[in-house]
Amino acid sequence: MKKTLFILIILLSISGIPAGSFAADPSPGSSPSRPAAGYESLTTYELGDILLEQAQTICQKRLSRGELCEVLNAGQETPNFLNTTAREGFALLLTFVTELAHSYHKNPYLGMRPEMDGISVKLDKYLSKQENNKGAIFLRYALGLVMEKYNLNPDKLVLELVDAALGAVYPTPPRILPQTETIVNAYLNKAILGNQTSVVKFDLFATEGTAAAFTYLFNSMKTNKLIHPGDHIAIVTPIYAPYLELPVMNEFNLAVIKLQGDEKKGWQLPDAEIDKLKDNRIKVLLLANPGNPTGVALDMGVLVRIAELVKTVRKDLIIITDTGEADFVDNYVSLFKHLPENTIGVHSYSKYFGVPGWHLGLIMINPTNVIDRLISRLPAGDRSELAKRYQWKSLDSDKVKFIDRLALDSRDIALSYKGGLSGPQQAVMCLFSIFDLMDTDHTYKKSVQNLLKERHTQLYDGLGLPAPQQPGLTLLYTLIDLKHLAQTKYGEDFAKYLAQTSLVDFLLRLARDYSTVCLPIKGFAGPEWTIRVSLVNLAPDEYKKIGSHIKETLQTMYNEWPGKQK
Repeated sequence: MKKTLFILIILLSISGIPAGSFAADPSPGSSPSRPAAGYESLTTYELGDILLEQAQTICQKRLSRGELCEVLNAGQETPNFLNTTAREGFALLLTFVTELAHSYHKNPYLGMRPEMDGISVKLDKYLSKQENNKGAIFLRYALGLVMEKYNLNPDKLVLELVDAALGAVYPTPPRILPQTETIVNAYLNKAILGNQTSVVKFDLFATEGTAAAFTYLFNSMKTNKLIHPGDHIAIVTPIYAPYLELPVMNEFNLAVIKLQGDEKKGWQLPDAEIDKLKDNRIKVLLLANPGNPTGVALDMGVLVRIAELVKTVRKDLIIITDTGEADFVDNYVSLFKHLPENTIGVHSYSKYFGVPGWHLGLIMINPTNVIDRLISRLPAGDRSELAKRYQWKSLDSDKVKFIDRLALDSRDIALSYKGGLSGPQQAVMCLFSIFDLMDTDHTYKKSVQNLLKERHTQLYDGLGLPAPQQPGLTLLYTLIDLKHLAQTKYGEDFAKYLAQTSLVDFLLRLARDYSTVCLPIKGFAGPEWTIRVSLVNLAPDEYKKIGSHIKETLQTMYNEWPGKQK
């Protein structure tokens, strides 16, 4: 038997297949079969894919043996909750206009675009016949509300929505549909400006999610000679990993200056970090507020401190802020409130309404803004060059606003007349916006917050710790400092030992022993031994298991620690 096994190992070695490839999956507490060092160079999300693959593979083996196993992917960022009301309204709106289009022609497969005159009355009659349909109830109330509150022409609004829902025409103008812009402006005022009594009018560009928004912004800033290779960009960290990667790509080659949030102060920015903005080499400040992976909004003191510095020392600083998770925070206020002319906002509907697959994003800019001012100050030769580029838009192309340049550049100008976010996407964006304007009692918001709060509580219950509390939490994510946890539970000596090992080793153990996936936040420019647990996609009892699995993995590493034996 030993001779046969020896020959098998020799054959496997010759074939290039590691003998360990045929080993049984590790039982809880065993060491990973591949050294963690092999994964150290991977990006955060590449490592997440590897961890998920490991978890799935091990779990499948256990299931095939009749054992119980479930993959718990807490690296996932796609929510499992979603808004149903606006979707029901959209579905009914599309049914209405499809039937109306068909009524104009006898061929059973052919319809005609609806006419504007009287279309709002036709829709109201259609909806009134469906008294118990939730989509109909929503649409009747929603459209009536915005028509009255924002003085919108009923036929123009309904025609824009049904035309958009049909997707039968190119979005006109490509930047954003006009009635939709009014409604989305009102929604943004509620979401990011703290329910002001008067509506601040932003110039908006509807984009294919935040990924497209950031791509368009950086490309247009480069095209309009606002940023050049070697320029400095300040980034508030920790932050979503791609936001660190985009500025340093070959197309831009910017130098990144990190403004590091203080973990001990709830990830708020210390004054010393804010003071880095005094450096005139910094052309752009980029931040996500609320943040990912921190799940924390910047407090008012930090916002005021940044605003004071910009107003007195850095009046030409361009600020880009991702506000996509603002809806989850009570009494949220953006930097727009304090620095409207310096701030460019990027907003997403993905998390709050559960629509990442729709790719609903926005770029918002104050009508009077620093970018237009900076472009007007460019050298005469640069302005002349850009005037030729944008002559498609206007005879006075030197005065084309940056928000319109964004829309033009998004399709390389020549194809911009066919640009813009698709009609169906804009229609559903409009309906989500109206839904939020209707939710004056925050019924939907509180339901989502309570869901996330329960998951947060259960996770820390599994860890055997009280759930952390502080103002401005989104509860979409939580960060766990494993080194601090180790020190609290097992003492400083073990914590020092742990810090000399690899966090990847810990995460591989978690994936292989418990089919549980969490992400390190080192790739988000965060501390070495802190992990992120996403709270958006699993049941509360599953988060309790994740907490237990993290605790048990740490216990296993403690049991293996040579210092324990002394």
